[in-house]
Amino acid sequence: MKTPLLLYSQTASSLFIPCLSAFKTTLNSSTLGAYINKCLSLNGNQLKVADRLYLLNKNVHLVAIGKAAPVMVESAEKILGQHFVDGIASVPTGSNIPNNLKTQFLFGAENNLPDEQALENTKQIENFVKFIGQPNQLILFLISGGGSALLPAPINGISLANKLEIIKLLQNYGADIKQLNVVRQALSRLKGGGLSRLASPAQQIALIVSDIIGDPIELISSGPTVILNKSSQKPMEIINKLGIKREQIGQKIIKVLEQREEKVKEKEVDILNIIVANNSMILK
Repeated sequence: MKTPLLLYSQTASSLFIPCLSAFKTTLNSSTLGAYINKCLSLNGNQLKVADRLYLLNKNVHLVAIGKAAPVMVESAEKILGQHFVDGIASVPTGSNIPNNLKTQFLFGAENNLPDEQALENTKQIENFVKFIGQPNQLILFLISGGGSALLPAPINGISLANKLEIIKLLQNYGADIKQLNVVRQALSRLKGGGLSRLASPAQQIALIVSDIIGDPIELISSGPTVILNKSSQKPMEIINKLGIKREQIGQKIIKVLEQREEKVKEKEVDILNIIVANNSMILK
């Protein structure tokens, strides 16, 4: 029996399609690489991903974020061949990188925590995406666990230290991963679909490895390629529910959070998000 692949598109309703068999072994380069291969099918200059076809003309760029980025990048580069132009990846310090890859790897987020190096890496990724985010270009995002720490991008007026203090406060009050990611998104330029907006009007595909139970696609690595909508959970609702007092947050942060709730940007983005693996599949 095949395990369903979760597919989500900003231009179409969510649906499930059969694509992957259940994982039989632990996650490693051969298993994850095999499932990337099953989801990306290149025939000449046509790339098939799920039920969509993309016409390639040496115009594909990679942006990878997370612990599994080296494996995912290696597979993607091989599949894309001559159509792959360049790529950039943010990975944890100490990651092993396969030889002979064209993608540039940036290291940071030691101990799975956002740090100044990860912040600098994020700026490089932003510049890369801005430059290639043009019509007739295709960006393939490869997202996996650890992405939240590897892509810190505090909104204007908020420092990385401010953001970390708020997240630590929420953790002390028992916030779960879903609640933490909602607040992270509100305090970030790139999370909650910000990275995908930045890449528009380029066509975009995101292959995602889920590390959250239930696979809430908008929360995996804080959803950098998943456009938030107005019905999304609001950060101040979470803070109030946890019993955190407003003075503990500070008026400056509260003002920013409330303004973000009112300004959910609407922008037409051509993005196809696909979950290629998750924890339950890996553990079978």
